[in-house]
Amino acid sequence: MENRIVIYQIFNGETTPLPERTPQEKIEIACVERVGGVYFTTAKELEEYVEKTRNEKYLRKQKMRAYRENCGLLIDEAATLLGISKTYLVKIENGEKDPTLELALKIAKFYKTTDDELFS
Repeated sequence: MENRIVIYQIFNGETTPLPERTPQEKIEIACVERVGGVYFTTAKELEEYVEKTRNEKYLRKQKMRAYRENCGLLIDEAATLLGISKTYLVKIENGEKDPTLELALKIAKFYKTTDDELFS
């Protein structure tokens, strides 16, 4: 009996197993496939990635909230001063959206910190 490895893909929040391919097909299209999403060879890798992502989002939320509250601002006040919508700032704080590089630098400067500190 042949050992079978199922490769999972997460794309736009959806987790799906990829169709089986021959070894040659896998080699030929490996680079192309990786452009669109994150791939895993085991369910454990997938679970670890999901947990890591969840932790990163939680830490970002805690950091951004702490910086904002340290400035004595409510989220709608910070959004107004940054020139973005409250909804967008909430999504950035919650890790649901990534700001553009320009906006990340603007937010970091606004909170008197670095973008690395705030978003990593």
